[in-house]
Amino acid sequence: MTASKIIKGCIFDLDGTLLDSVELRINAWKKAFEHEGIPADSDKLRPLIGIPGEELVRKIGGNPARIEMMQEDNFRESMKNVHYFPDVYPTIGELYRDGFALCIVTSSRKSMMEKMKLPVQEYVCIDDVKKGKPDPEPYTKALKKMHLKGPEVVVVGDVETDLIPARKIGAVAVLVRHGRETMAESADFYIDEIREIIPLIKFINKTGHV
Repeated sequence: MTASKIIKGCIFDLDGTLLDSVELRINAWKKAFEHEGIPADSDKLRPLIGIPGEELVRKIGGNPARIEMMQEDNFRESMKNVHYFPDVYPTIGELYRDGFALCIVTSSRKSMMEKMKLPVQEYVCIDDVKKGKPDPEPYTKALKKMHLKGPEVVVVGDVETDLIPARKIGAVAVLVRHGRETMAESADFYIDEIREIIPLIKFINKTGHV
C-alpha cells in the first residue's frame, strides 16, 4: 500500500487486543458447549474468537442463541480475573491527549460491555450492527462515531478477522502479537505491544506512506 495517509484515529478490537481475555473466553465457550454435550476443544475455538457469537456456534454446532447466552454468563463470572494488558491505559491516555479519536469494535454483547470498565469512551458492539466482523459494517459505524474516513484510521487487532474489514474500509491494518508468533495476510504492520502503536502512527504521519 503506497497511498499518502494522515492518521487521526484508532479503532481497537477488545478481546486479545486490549483485554488479556482470550483464554478465559475460550474456557467460557468450552463450558457452554460441554453443557450441551458438544465437543469443542481449545484449538478449534481459538481461531474463532472475535467473530460474532452466533456465527461461532454455527461453525461448531448447537443452538446459537442458547449457547452464546451461556458463554456470556460463564465469561461474566470470570471477569474478576480479566485484566487489560499493562500498557493499554498509558497508551490510550497519550493518544487522547494527542487529540486522536478512539473507538473499540467488539463482537461482545452490549449487556457485557455495560458491565466493563472500558479504557475508550466510544464502542461498537455486535448489538449495534446487522453483520459482525469480518464484515466492515462495525468499522463503518465506528467511523461515523469518530467523524473520520477509513484512510484516516489505524485498526489494531489480534487476529485476521479484525484486519480483513480494516482493509475493506481503506484503514491501516495492524496486528498486535502480545508475544505470539502470529501472522495475518491482511496486516500492514506488526507490533508486539499496544504501546508501539504511538511511534507507528508518528512514522505514518511523518512519511505520509504505508
